[in-house]
Amino acid sequence: MTVRAAPLYLAACLSVGCYPSYEIVQREAPIPVTPWNLTELNSPYDDRNAAAPPSLHVQAEILFSSGRASQDADLDLVPGRLWVEFGQWNAEYRVDARVIDASLIAAHLSQPGSNERGPRILPGRRPWQEWLYLFASDRAGSYDVYACYGPRIDAQSVYDYRGERAYPDPEPPAPVPGLCDPELYEAYVSPLGDDRVLYATDRGGAGLDLYQARLRTPGDLPAGVVEHARVDALSSEGNDSFPYVNGDVLVFASDRPGGFGGYDLYRARFDGSGWSAPENLGPGINTEHDERRPVFVRAEEFTNDLLLFSSDRPGGLGGFDLYAVGVSFARDPASAAPAAR
Repeated sequence: MTVRAAPLYLAACLSVGCYPSYEIVQREAPIPVTPWNLTELNSPYDDRNAAAPPSLHVQAEILFSSGRASQDADLDLVPGRLWVEFGQWNAEYRVDARVIDASLIAAHLSQPGSNERGPRILPGRRPWQEWLYLFASDRAGSYDVYACYGPRIDAQSVYDYRGERAYPDPEPPAPVPGLCDPELYEAYVSPLGDDRVLYATDRGGAGLDLYQARLRTPGDLPAGVVEHARVDALSSEGNDSFPYVNGDVLVFASDRPGGFGGYDLYRARFDGSGWSAPENLGPGINTEHDERRPVFVRAEEFTNDLLLFSSDRPGGLGGFDLYAVGVSFARDPASAAPAAR
């Protein structure tokens, strides 16, 4: 297996001499199953908590927390772009990951002197022009969940190259009612359909657990949530946090007993009525160090899917680094254990 970094502009080669033959030598390919460091996105400081919008291919703008601007004094939200390609003619992977400069929305989300964590990107009211941004911030003291609508991550202006209006102005981030208790830690919100959310909190008073809440207005998360309840099927005697739901797949991190050390990554499936028992992602991904904030991205052009996560394992650029790895658990129906209730 060859993984080759490439510039983002993956120009098509028109010369007949580019490859010895036009014959396809490998028709299908998985995303590499050994975690690799996203070097172009990382820095010597903490880089963690990546988020990507739901995608059917492995090309996505992402948003992650980084301490690079303040030398780890606080965490700001930084935009980036990720591309994974497999050449069917030469059976080589081409990978590109880079920071997006001059993003209009990214500078609007972060606040100097505060920490922004756990971003989530969702479709906005006009999905092609506008996205909904969710994140947790301690700007008011405790970690609360904030939401705002704004232009796509890669937009550098509200105007296009013709000078015509293309994107809406960013809205000020506002706390989400029901997820902004000054006495609680509330972060890493992930939607469950149009009427519920899953999030991490110390609401139970014994470390971090995964809780579920109902949206006051279906399809309108910024309007707030009600009816908080601990999800016993997912929570443990340890700390359970960093949930990320994509379809019926949940990935999260936990320091529960039975892991490989520190925080490990886990997965579970939802069958419409309950969650399967969480399963550790194993030693191919987890280490004796901390693995946190997994993000599951469907990659239907590959034979497996993409998982992003952060880790402070040795060999990185410093602090927490972002990693990517191919995973197959969502492709195997047998991997969904009977629903725990």
